[in-house]
Amino acid sequence: MNELETILEEQEKKSITISDRKFEIGKLSIKQVLSLIKKLGKIFINSSGKVKAISKDGKTNFDDVVAIVEALDENEVIELLGMLLNADVEFCSTISFEDTIEIIAIVCEQNDFKKIIKNFNRVAEATKKSN
Repeated sequence: MNELETILEEQEKKSITISDRKFEIGKLSIKQVLSLIKKLGKIFINSSGKVKAISKDGKTNFDDVVAIVEALDENEVIELLGMLLNADVEFCSTISFEDTIEIIAIVCEQNDFKKIIKNFNRVAEATKKSN
């Protein structure tokens, strides 16, 4: 990555401070997207291979993220926060509701969840056909 790409990438990130720790949130990395897809797969593809599609009816990124978060239990939300912030689960379990909403807002501003969900549903459908 050259210096200009590094500067542009840094400009796109937004900061949040939680309990005196500063986090930079930008576009999800490939590792974060794959981790998210894996987690979604565990939630939306049951043991018999049946796929429960994530709602694609959301009008905004926030609607799409809410569709994901609604399917998670509290521990899974904490794990998701850990993945998004690159922070340990123990720390993430102390994050307030207000900070959680701010994290979700920043992540929505930085990423195209419509595209992520659309592609997850495509992968899930392809998996279903191959089973």
